[in-house]
Amino acid sequence: MKTLCILAVLSCFAYIALAEVGTSCKSNDDCSRNECCVQVHLRQDPQCQSLRKKDDWCVPGLKLGDTTSHRYFCPCDEGLECTAEDIEEEDGATIYKNPKCSV
Repeated sequence: MKTLCILAVLSCFAYIALAEVGTSCKSNDDCSRNECCVQVHLRQDPQCQSLRKKDDWCVPGLKLGDTTSHRYFCPCDEGLECTAEDIEEEDGATIYKNPKCSV
């Protein structure tokens, strides 16, 4: 049930991210300093989107330099780290509770 809720939340965030139309890109280098290149949907060209700010929802482990572009979301802005209030293991899955960009 928790996994289903997490998938529903991620789907909502992906839908919201689709609404944020930015400059087309092929890699993070095509975007401004405070943006990253994100491919939200396979049928849509990647777009530059803003890096996550302090207290924004985030994806733990996602770093700007890890790839040339990202899927669904940008990582936290420089100097911020994605941390969760709590981390649980359930049925072989790791569940991050309320992950946010923080100092």
